[in-house]
Amino acid sequence: MSKILLMEGNIAERRAKGAAFGIRSSSEIYAESLLAHFPDLEIDIFNPEDPLPGANVLASYGGMIISGSGLHAYDTDFSVTNQIALVREAAETGLPIFGSCWGLQ
Repeated sequence: MSKILLMEGNIAERRAKGAAFGIRSSSEIYAESLLAHFPDLEIDIFNPEDPLPGANVLASYGGMIISGSGLHAYDTDFSVTNQIALVREAAETGLPIFGSCWGLQ
């Protein structure tokens, strides 16, 4: 696997607030950890505000990782439903998915 999609679970506003205090986002921590073990790995980060990549783009990945989030899966705002739609689309395409947080453990 040389390319993965890493889903950042937190919205831009929350990431910015954390960054102001020197707190790295979930996806930054995951990416750093992954690259320490697999330096040639290509990682693309999907943020909650991003448009869905589509099945053709998802097919270019070897897998997907769901990182942490302070959001709640039962909320109905776009930042949550967009991430749920991404996971659904990835699962429907058969993309391997690893979810270690976001309530998925």
